[in-house]
Amino acid sequence: MKEAVPYAAPLLVFAAFVIVRKVATGRFFHIYDFETDALFDLGLASSLQQAAAGALAVALTLWSLARDPSRGQGEDNLQYLGIVGMHQATAREVETRYAEARIVSAWPTAPELSDPLPGYVTRPLRVEWFTGQLDLSETDVVVIARPANDAARRLEALVRSPGWYVSSRRRHGVNEITVYERSASGGRGA
Repeated sequence: MKEAVPYAAPLLVFAAFVIVRKVATGRFFHIYDFETDALFDLGLASSLQQAAAGALAVALTLWSLARDPSRGQGEDNLQYLGIVGMHQATAREVETRYAEARIVSAWPTAPELSDPLPGYVTRPLRVEWFTGQLDLSETDVVVIARPANDAARRLEALVRSPGWYVSSRRRHGVNEITVYERSASGGRGA
């Protein structure tokens, strides 16, 4: 029993760190938050423990890939990478086909298309955040991601009217991105 005493202080510090981190981030049940790397850094894990932790990591990864792909955006699941890939492909398409167009969108596609920092586009596109019907008066392209927020739902209701057509649509599970383009006969003005 005395052999465990030298490990008590580092384990208490580690436990306090995990608890504080979980409380601070509000992430209590996310599968990627296992703190096994800290155990290795403290030198507290034996070879058998490291092998067990590796097996657990592989099992959790496989479980994550097999379980329900998402609830909403499903960011706590590795299948979310497919959703990110869908957003990247749409951003590449919009950047290539509509580089000079005036684009109206809502979250999450508006910041993805207007700022190169997240890596979806190589240069900022002319993206306006949707606030109301007047935003469409000089708009060429509309990009909407689903599941949608309130602004995106209002925007989608407007572009499902005559004068707009679906240029492209990508799906991944319950998630979808639709690019609408103003039809040549639709004219401008709301």
